[in-house]
Amino acid sequence: VPLQFISNGVDIDLFTPQPAKRIGDTFTVVHVGRLSYEKKVDVVLKVFAEFHDDHPESTLLIAGDGPERDKLEDLAIKLGLKDSAEILGFVPHHDLPELFNRSDVFITASPIETQGLVALEAMACGLPCVGVNEMAIPDLVKDGENGFIVEPDDHEEMASRLAVLANNMVVRKHMGQTSRILSKNHGLDQ
Repeated sequence: VPLQFISNGVDIDLFTPQPAKRIGDTFTVVHVGRLSYEKKVDVVLKVFAEFHDDHPESTLLIAGDGPERDKLEDLAIKLGLKDSAEILGFVPHHDLPELFNRSDVFITASPIETQGLVALEAMACGLPCVGVNEMAIPDLVKDGENGFIVEPDDHEEMASRLAVLANNMVVRKHMGQTSRILSKNHGLDQ
């Protein structure tokens, strides 16, 4: 029997690049998702802490809520990220484009994504992505093209890939443009 895979669509007119929204010289990393154990947001914080040691001007924005929020807030403080990592809580869907457009790169350490809709939305806003080599993320993030794929829980490599994007605006811009192009394959009109 012939099979056809149908993607959840992303509204590429709502989720669109707005480069003028970028804030100053601060390198901003964004993560969006449910704050639950299986999403591995603790790994995102640990990666950012390692990256932040060499990039103290950087910030991390985490949008989402869930049962791990208090633990993650405590972990951010324990890792010395009180002033550079912010857990925003729930952000309404219509406000996500602005959040992505204030950011420079999307990151996820989740090994359980069956589609990764927020990664697609970030891509549609022209962000390069850093994710893990599990489930659907490698189908969206083409290593070396629109971001980087690393093995799950490899904090050092993930931090290293963030550094590549922070240190090279040309690479970051090219990967972001590629993300936008790839996201169109998942547009609502496809």
